Amino acid sequence: MAKVNAKGGVGLSENYNIPDIILGSVGRYFYRLKVVDNDGSFTYSDVESLSIKLVTKNKLKVFPNPTLDVVFISGRKENSEGLSIKVYNRVGQLVTTEFVLQEGLAKIKMEGFTSGIYIVEVSQGKEFYHYKLMKE
Repeated sequence: MAKVNAKGGVGLSENYNIPDIILGSVGRYFYRLKVVDNDGSFTYSDVESLSIKLVTKNKLKVFPNPTLDVVFISGRKENSEGLSIKVYNRVGQLVTTEFVLQEGLAKIKMEGFTSGIYIVEVSQGKEFYHYKLMKE
């Protein structure tokens, strides 16, 4: 469950998003919103579902896993245009988007990160991949 505070006022349309830490795990997920007004009254949205299926054509590798200070991603498209790498902590907070392309590998420095589980999201174009990573 997550909470996002309102950005706009009455009659204004706003977009909201929040990372989902389990997104990327195979299965079917159900979502709905509880919208709370300033006076404390609330309504629920309709339930929406999302199915995640196992894709075996994914050839990306995230290593070493577990890692100490640096992690590499191999097998990505050679063209780096539109490449995005995001690392989230176990509560879904974005902790870094910084990476360096080096000899065909994407390199993410994790020095100073606390030990624990992280989710690495790699996207390029319409392709999104999520990996669980252990930082020692």
